[in-house]
Amino acid sequence: MVLTKVVYSLSSDKFLEEYGDNALKYIFFDLDGTLLNSKMEVTPENLEAIKKLGEMGIIFVPCTGRTFAEVPEEIRELP
Repeated sequence: MVLTKVVYSLSSDKFLEEYGDNALKYIFFDLDGTLLNSKMEVTPENLEAIKKLGEMGIIFVPCTGRTFAEVPEEIRELP
């Protein structure tokens, strides 16, 4: 849910008018308790939000203390 709100804010006319569409190049997001739900899964809404970031030219960077193997497959497969 948090990521969805961030993407919505970044794509708002107000943000784009104030900062332009190239104001942000990267977005860093924690996995546990932020991107993942209580079942440690990436929700479809968050996956859609990550795709939207890519369409906006913003690179999504997951941040975690997990090993690569512990990161959900959907996140590992992102470009």
